[in-house]
Amino acid sequence: MDTLFTLVIGIIIGLLLSRGFKSPQIAKIVEERSSRKEENKKKIVEYLKKNQKITNNEVEKLVSVSDSTATDYLQELEEEGKIEQQGKEGRSVYYQLK
Repeated sequence: MDTLFTLVIGIIIGLLLSRGFKSPQIAKIVEERSSRKEENKKKIVEYLKKNQKITNNEVEKLVSVSDSTATDYLQELEEEGKIEQQGKEGRSVYYQLK
């Protein structure tokens, strides 16, 4: 019983510390990633202004990211109302400015 209580208290303290006390280094890394992400999304929109459409593979090459990251960027831009998906799935899918 004492072991379980100690474990639960340790988990609670760990959660509180991880949420409440972010080191300046961690905050800087998070800020840099967020900034890079926004820059990459701007590059995608600029590309679309010049080329009218873009695919997931083109995003991967344009901003040097993985397939899943390219998908995330495109989904976020779509949710923000900046682009819209054409096609349902697979190779026929591309994106255009709204």
